[in-house]
Amino acid sequence: MVNDPIGDMLITLKNASRIKKAVVSVPYSKMKEAVANVLVKEGFLSSVEVKGKKVTNKVLAMVLAEKLDKTIRLTDVRRISKPGCRVYSPVQDLNKSKRGIMVVSTSEGLLTNKQAMVKKLGGELLFAIW
Repeated sequence: MVNDPIGDMLITLKNASRIKKAVVSVPYSKMKEAVANVLVKEGFLSSVEVKGKKVTNKVLAMVLAEKLDKTIRLTDVRRISKPGCRVYSPVQDLNKSKRGIMVVSTSEGLLTNKQAMVKKLGGELLFAIW
């Protein structure tokens, strides 16, 4: 059995946006917090907060961002690199996103495809979100 905590977090965000739920909580990990911080910078989430003190009780509470007409900004998400099939891309191929952004795991941390192109870094394509 393969676990995909990043995929689970993304699907939780997608499902919450579809039922118009404003706040979502998922179990904490450093990688999930890094992904959430990228989504805050890109405007898909309003805020991220780590709740709890012990490692086993930590939770990542995320507030979904809204547009001006009170609809949730996050429309859909697609996981690209999965635990069973990792997908890596050189910097030349990062401009293939038709809509939204792609999040790339690089040697300098998690970046969007546009930030990675500016820094001329390739890496693992984690997911696309729009």
